[in-house]
Amino acid sequence: MAITYKKAGVDISEIKKSQRAIGKLIESTHNLQKMAKMTHGFGHYAGIVEIPGGKLLATHTDGVGTKVIISNMLKKYDTIGIDCIAMNVNDIICIGATPISFVD
Repeated sequence: MAITYKKAGVDISEIKKSQRAIGKLIESTHNLQKMAKMTHGFGHYAGIVEIPGGKLLATHTDGVGTKVIISNMLKKYDTIGIDCIAMNVNDIICIGATPISFVD
């Protein structure tokens, strides 16, 4: 018996509606920055911002969310930090960028 998102109580269509609403809020801030220009934003692996000098800066934020709940259930906490870094790095390299820093 396969476990599906639906069986786990996750409604993908509701998630997509929430993401669209969040995306509109985020996009409304893109023109507030005077020194940087958003070249690719919300909804991709990472946001890409053009900064002075014609350089591109890739940014990404991801968390461990439900993994903390599982860690609490298992009383095993030694992989949460590793997973958080790995998922952020993975999403940065998926767009061809090189990870150079991490903000915690």
